[in-house]
Amino acid sequence: MESILTSIKKSLEIGAEYTHFDDILVFHINSVFSILTQLGVGPSKGFSISDSSAAWDDYIPNGETLQFVKTYMSLKVKLIFDPPLVAAVLEATKAQISELEWRIQVAAETENTSGGDADPYTGEYEVVPKAFSSQTLETANKVLDENVVVAEVPYFETSNTSAGKTAYIAREGNLR
Repeated sequence: MESILTSIKKSLEIGAEYTHFDDILVFHINSVFSILTQLGVGPSKGFSISDSSAAWDDYIPNGETLQFVKTYMSLKVKLIFDPPLVAAVLEATKAQISELEWRIQVAAETENTSGGDADPYTGEYEVVPKAFSSQTLETANKVLDENVVVAEVPYFETSNTSAGKTAYIAREGNLR
């Protein structure tokens, strides 16, 4: 299991045994985890570390998806902790971070809509509105295979004896 803090220190060329900057690095790492949560990655309630005991497998359990999160974390922490002095390097780093944010967001959306632990929706995909009652489609925390289509509400107009028009919405006349 690869330690999150140790791998970030390694990317910053700080030896694992040198602990002088650990508190500030943990602070920056946790800030980046907050950003990743907003991008839709990791546990929905967020993730944080307090020392070198937290491993990447704790954050990315399956170990295969979203591997570029590690690169993103490394670049973001480096940009905060030890930003490059050369403008061209700074801009290139920002461009890499921006691309990784986009790729992470797309991967997170794909992973979140591919099913995962969510149950499939097995209800109706075509709904006809009812005049005097509401309907609830049990779609919460379900994965849908297609769009739900709500049919048009029936609407009729006729002339009336007062030289006006009578409109019937949802059903003809008041049969209640």
